[in-house]
Amino acid sequence: HDSAAYMLPQGLRNVLIISAKPYQWKHMISQRVCRRNTVETRYVMLKIWQALYELSPALFQPATTGPFCIASPGICLEGKMGCGKRLQVFAPDDILKEDFPELC
Repeated sequence: HDSAAYMLPQGLRNVLIISAKPYQWKHMISQRVCRRNTVETRYVMLKIWQALYELSPALFQPATTGPFCIASPGICLEGKMGCGKRLQVFAPDDILKEDFPELC
């Protein structure tokens, strides 16, 4: 649905305002950085994770914050809904460089 909306006049842009506590951000990042999400969602959540990681590296470290395939040792908690493409890099900066090289 997201991709189809871009074909309509003015792209039907979405505005989303989120207020969350640190542990809620960690949960959202874990779900939305997975490669099974839309490109736009992944990019926005990676940028948010990058900013939060710079503010508090201990709280938002990749071992406890990233997508499930990073946070759990090789096990995707999404089961059969997983993307099947385990990330090989772990920090938000590295994921952005690997998956969005043109934007870096």
